[in-house]
Amino acid sequence: MVAVLAEHERCKKKSGRPSQLSLQDQLLVALQYWREYRPYFHIAVSWEITESAVCRTVHQVEDVLIKAEELHLPGKKQLREKGASLRAGCGSKRRFPGTVSRCAVCHPARFTTRIRP
Repeated sequence: MVAVLAEHERCKKKSGRPSQLSLQDQLLVALQYWREYRPYFHIAVSWEITESAVCRTVHQVEDVLIKAEELHLPGKKQLREKGASLRAGCGSKRRFPGTVSRCAVCHPARFTTRIRP
């Protein structure tokens, strides 16, 4: 991820004001926000920067990583062509009031037979 951010930084046309944090620290701030879902204020206090700098950093890192093709996962068609097995989940959504529709693959305990005395 750091390599993707470094490549983006190198290819920027406008440099602007340099960031207070290094690329590694910017990535770490974004990862802290995504992992812990801490408020910008708490991250800003721990890194000694402003809340707006944290917000800008998280959004910039997020945008760069989303656009990076190296980090994309293959789609269903590509996985099927490679022969990988896909396991479909049921989602266990309520279809009718009072009932829950579940499949035996995701919830095997629900479909086991019980012997009553």
